[in-house]
Amino acid sequence: MAHALLISKSQPDLPVDDAMQGGIGMNFLIYSAPDSVPGSRLLSRLTVCEDPPSWEAVASLARLRQRLCSPMVGDQALILVPRDETELSQMIHLKALLRTLRLILVLPNAAHQTISQGHTLGARFLSYADGNLWDVVAVMHKMSGRPYRQPMEALSV
Repeated sequence: MAHALLISKSQPDLPVDDAMQGGIGMNFLIYSAPDSVPGSRLLSRLTVCEDPPSWEAVASLARLRQRLCSPMVGDQALILVPRDETELSQMIHLKALLRTLRLILVLPNAAHQTISQGHTLGARFLSYADGNLWDVVAVMHKMSGRPYRQPMEALSV
């Protein structure tokens, strides 16, 4: 069974599968491979926010497909953090399952072909893996209708 690594203040290295965090509002499904540095960075950003949006992390494409085929309750959005162009290409095969979801895509690089592939998924917001990802956290808050106050940590990055 694939596990995501939840980084929290109270339990720093707690492995969880499908961890639901946060409270009411839009629910975010976050895909990131277990060895993904940008994915870990995004999850750690979410744990330092006050009143974070609800999110669930999955760490394998098979689990993502299974989760996308399961019934979802309420407003849903998906954040994809592919580790490279190959994984992004595999995600394009999930396009039919993504069409009803709001999508945020964190691209592995800014190469023309990568951006072109990313646009085929119809993302509402694009970011890049080499960024600090606070922009993704801010968009998540905006989409879920939650107030966002940039943590002091974000100002120094």
